[in-house]
Amino acid sequence: MVKLAKLQPTNVQTLDDFFPLSHVVWAAMEKVGHKQLKPKMLAEGSRHLVALRVEGEVDGVPFRQKLTSVVTIGHEQEKTSSVNPQVPELVAYILSKLNSATRDRLLSNIPNEFVENGNQLPKPSLVLVDEAKQMLKQLRETKTVTARGPIRCNYTM
Repeated sequence: MVKLAKLQPTNVQTLDDFFPLSHVVWAAMEKVGHKQLKPKMLAEGSRHLVALRVEGEVDGVPFRQKLTSVVTIGHEQEKTSSVNPQVPELVAYILSKLNSATRDRLLSNIPNEFVENGNQLPKPSLVLVDEAKQMLKQLRETKTVTARGPIRCNYTM
């Protein structure tokens, strides 16, 4: 629950009841936090206890908020995903299978047909589309990347 102090420090109400612009505060903090966060500076596997007190004004209305949180940074993880080949490389490979006259004709005709068809590819036959889909399923590549550990924040207000 978010609390807001009116001008008298003893009279505290919830932000939602007293201060309908509370979302402006959180939006501002999110934008600033996103720009200031440097994930490389966070030690993997670390855990931090954070106690904050935020004070300010929105449109002249003062607010005060306390926040306590535990921030944990996970360990790096390997993630594997399956992806199709890149389109330019696939098209280049297919073109390499053709003789130079056919390749030159395709490279000049396809852009012209695209323009003539209102900047859209002409519709190929459904049989060819299905065959292309089957081929792409066989060309899926597995990639493994190392990803940063997740940043978690459990908090109370």
